[in-house]
Amino acid sequence: MNRVCISRMARYIPKRMVSSTEMEKQLGLDPEWIQQRTGILQRFFSDEENSVMAKKAVQELLEIHPDALEGIDQVICVFSASEQSFPSISAYIQGAFNLRCGGFDMNNGCTGFINSLEVVSALIKKGMYQKILLITSERFSPFLEEEDTGTYIVFGDGSTAMTIEEDGWMEIGLSFNTHKYDHDLSLSLRKPLWKIHMDGLHVYRFAVKTFEEIFMRCTEIVDFNQLSMIIPHQSNARIIEKLFHTARRYTKAQILSTVSLHGNTGANSIPWALEEVYRSKIPVENILLMAYGSGLSYGMATLHRMPS
Repeated sequence: MNRVCISRMARYIPKRMVSSTEMEKQLGLDPEWIQQRTGILQRFFSDEENSVMAKKAVQELLEIHPDALEGIDQVICVFSASEQSFPSISAYIQGAFNLRCGGFDMNNGCTGFINSLEVVSALIKKGMYQKILLITSERFSPFLEEEDTGTYIVFGDGSTAMTIEEDGWMEIGLSFNTHKYDHDLSLSLRKPLWKIHMDGLHVYRFAVKTFEEIFMRCTEIVDFNQLSMIIPHQSNARIIEKLFHTARRYTKAQILSTVSLHGNTGANSIPWALEEVYRSKIPVENILLMAYGSGLSYGMATLHRMPS
């Protein structure tokens, strides 16, 4: 059976950085109010549409790896919110880079990247495709209300592009995802307001419980003694701190937190943190990815470093 690996990665950071200090002044909040509740120091808001951010992530990939798009036979774009329903962002990417292949979009909120790893693994292992361009791109800023401090201070924009093929940097291992509740609307984007709604306390409790369930489900399939790093969904530093205490009952692996530097970028949050590992050449062998999001849903995946 074919291996499936993340071979190359790059990220795009929007130009407009909004610090928590600036946001506190704008909203009339006490100094350090946002940092104390979320651990977020800054986030990025984009003036460009989501499809353009996705394209710029691919351009960043080409800047680093000029041959990255050679042999691409499928494009998949993952996001939670976008300015248009169709045509797809993947179709826009195909046109922008003159790619002669198929493509489609995926949407499962903040768990979307985990879902996409399952999909690309199945497609390549079945022999349907050999090299897939996978993009995560989130532009939440147009869907936020300043009056809603539960969402406005938390979310940010950004994108990541990566290539998936049989050989490369990290092999995609085991994964699973599930929906815990039936059409839970505590984290949603819907009519008539078309603004992000989040019941923060409900989502927080779900996230904390979810991490425990993921560890329990992983005990029979993951060797925690061999685990180098855990990369959780980068949503809130307080949630990641809770994860740290839960994780210490199972493993001594490093827990990577980058949420302070970019806020919650949805399906793009784990890829941005993972790209940090890739770009900085951090020496890790085995990584556990853990996500939760709308639905409510949660999932995990493992990555294993390939020999040089």
